[in-house]
Amino acid sequence: MSTDTNSLQAAAWEATGDLIAAARAGARLKERAGRQSEADTAMLSARYTLLGRIRAKGGLLNLVLVPWHLALGERRAQRMLSVRARLSENQLEVLAAWMLATRRVREAVSLSKTALDMARVGYREGRVKPHALALIMLLALRAHAALGGMRAPDAKRLLGEALALEGPIRAESDRLYALRQLVRVWKQAGEFCIAHLGDRELGTALLSSARLLAEGDAKAPDQAAKVRSTMRTLGITPIATALGMSAY
Repeated sequence: MSTDTNSLQAAAWEATGDLIAAARAGARLKERAGRQSEADTAMLSARYTLLGRIRAKGGLLNLVLVPWHLALGERRAQRMLSVRARLSENQLEVLAAWMLATRRVREAVSLSKTALDMARVGYREGRVKPHALALIMLLALRAHAALGGMRAPDAKRLLGEALALEGPIRAESDRLYALRQLVRVWKQAGEFCIAHLGDRELGTALLSSARLLAEGDAKAPDQAAKVRSTMRTLGITPIATALGMSAY
């Protein structure tokens, strides 16, 4: 793993350092090596993460920064769209998430579908890690929900597939990074359960599990803050026990 990647992960997950500065340093190295799409992905991902952090914190001063980060991120997104046929499943996931966050839902659905098709093949071939497949599944669910939703049985089946990847995620070689990705999986799954399936009990359990994991073994205070913010918004009282993803 490269030094710039380590710096970016530390800034994002531990809420230390300057996330954009870390991403920019890595992006410049990639641009010098002629890997423009990788550079754009790194910067777009950093902007997306920072926007989530700003919105979770709230406050007028923080919110004033949102249009600026959106404009800078959009420049990267448009360049990625121009070469979308050459993007990897992970790059497509970042781009689709940006499109969904900026309310271009049809583009998000199309990009996430392509990403999921590619990720399934990559997972079978051992190229795509379990956490990446789970997160792309959840992104596809969110994108379809924003467009009007897929049939409930199909949504439940895809959610179940994502949750069933808990064991393989925990078995990934980089345990700390895998646990931090598991926080994301549980958080997104919990939100989806409540908002789109009406399953508040499971959603609460998943969000509580995400919070406990972020505050504990995953050592991810930034993600813990996002989960707590989501739970407050949804009016959820945290529960004290952890839940396995196989519960669905």
